[in-house]
Amino acid sequence: MGNSEGHLERGVWVEGTPIEVKTIACDVQPASRDQIYKDYGYYIECSQRVFCDVDNDLKTGSLVKYNAEQYKIVKIVKWDTYMDVFIQNVDGEANG
Repeated sequence: MGNSEGHLERGVWVEGTPIEVKTIACDVQPASRDQIYKDYGYYIECSQRVFCDVDNDLKTGSLVKYNAEQYKIVKIVKWDTYMDVFIQNVDGEANG
């Protein structure tokens, strides 16, 4: 068996090493489906809400890391001067 570099991602072995593309300053707050519906009218599953500058090149579906945990971007709402980014924790997602 060859020596292959890789990592576990949501319980699946992936070849290669994740690469940090960019670090951004942001405000991260806990969120829930009910809270997001009340505040925005969207039914989405998320565990955190992130406020950051609008000039970031974040995209729905991208993975981000916060406090050593991995999250998937589930929705982005852009305003004039900032973005609301809704993220869902994916660490341990394959286990339930």
